[in-house]
Amino acid sequence: INSELLRSYYQEAYVPGNCILSVVGNVLPDQLMAEVEASFGQLESGTPTAAPAPILNSPSRKFNQVDDSMAYIRAAIPITTSQDNIAAWAIAAEVLSNALQDEIRAKRGKAYRLGAWLNEMKGVSFIEIGVGTRDENLVEIEQVVREIVDAIPELDPADQMIQDTANSLVGHELRFRQRRINRAYYPGWRHWQGLGIEFETGYIDRLKKVETESVKELLQSMLNSDQWFWSVAASEDVSQ
Repeated sequence: INSELLRSYYQEAYVPGNCILSVVGNVLPDQLMAEVEASFGQLESGTPTAAPAPILNSPSRKFNQVDDSMAYIRAAIPITTSQDNIAAWAIAAEVLSNALQDEIRAKRGKAYRLGAWLNEMKGVSFIEIGVGTRDENLVEIEQVVREIVDAIPELDPADQMIQDTANSLVGHELRFRQRRINRAYYPGWRHWQGLGIEFETGYIDRLKKVETESVKELLQSMLNSDQWFWSVAASEDVSQ
């Protein structure tokens, strides 16, 4: 990354069409709109754009030394999401999480925290993995996680698993939405990530309609582990 790239990105992305202005307090709407217009009205709206997903040409792994008897593994891959596929991606991430749980926790018993999830953002989202284990298990567990990631295209979730996962996510979304509505300040974190204040309503509807084949297609499109970002924290990088 250099200064020219940063300036170019700033000029393209930091435009009114990509921004949300929120005002809370004892204000007069007409007066507020006049002040907003005076401050920002001269700016060109620009075209709303999503940041492009980075293309990884080589493995990316960072090690962080920590004074701890536990080791932590994080991995992430950027994916292109839209209103049409974001619900299917969320279920695909849960399918991956189940595969990790079955192998590392149920069969090996070597993780105290473990999971995969979708971090939703506008245009480009991330599938993320988090694992906590003991230092002495680091080499084995990191290798197992990589093997599971490489086998994602071969995962073959049954219709009932997809339905159960969708129902679980719907329940989570309903609880999340209710907590947010009950707060004095309505917008949630997804609002600030550009997904919009009505995101949950449409998302819940789409979760209820996801088909098994659409999830399988996304799983089959996943890149191998060498194309993921990896971050490992432990007292010693014994894998090297």
